[in-house]
Amino acid sequence: MRLYYGNIYAKSRQLINAGYISLVKGDMLVIHGRNGSGKTLLIKDIQMNPQNVGYKIVLMDQNNALLIPTMDVLHNIAMSDEQERLNKARQLIEFLGCGYLLQRRITKLSGGESRLVNFMRCVLSDADVLLIDEPTNDLDYSFVEKIIVVLKKIKAEKTIIVVSHDDRIDSIATKSCEVKGNRLIYENELTDIKEVLEEEPIKNVSMIAELKNINLINDIEY
Repeated sequence: MRLYYGNIYAKSRQLINAGYISLVKGDMLVIHGRNGSGKTLLIKDIQMNPQNVGYKIVLMDQNNALLIPTMDVLHNIAMSDEQERLNKARQLIEFLGCGYLLQRRITKLSGGESRLVNFMRCVLSDADVLLIDEPTNDLDYSFVEKIIVVLKKIKAEKTIIVVSHDDRIDSIATKSCEVKGNRLIYENELTDIKEVLEEEPIKNVSMIAELKNINLINDIEY
């Protein structure tokens, strides 16, 4: 697939020249770049670009502004009243170890808690393309580790673009690039690895086995 984007501007300054990103199902592209280089504006443009209307695209925004304050946490994640989706949301909450969020109002969540809810909503969606902006900001190591496991599990059935300053995300990426000189500079394609984090393979393989029981995506082999 080709995901198109227009010229990206901040005020009157052009940050990124128009172009497209070429990906296939199962790809996960990580976009790096300095603050203010236009990464967030880029993925917002991809979501709204009329040339991409043939794909169902969902955005996890960096500021968690898309959470709905009049809905509870569970329904903000599931975005449905269907029991199957609600059950999947509960299972994902349990895996991430944040069941306490079910007792909180959206308006009372911290930045990190809002990010977890936003992330869970994104990965449970039925979109073809997930655009994820800084998923590990404001989170401690244990949550980051589990988020990486979730992304590894779902990426076989999705096309994912992640904007991140966190190099740990690169461990499961298939492609990586940097915003530099008004364009995307691609690094060599990364080899997919069996372990989510090389320094703790046994722990992470165990987490993957646990996550399989959630059935976000069926019949994925590791």
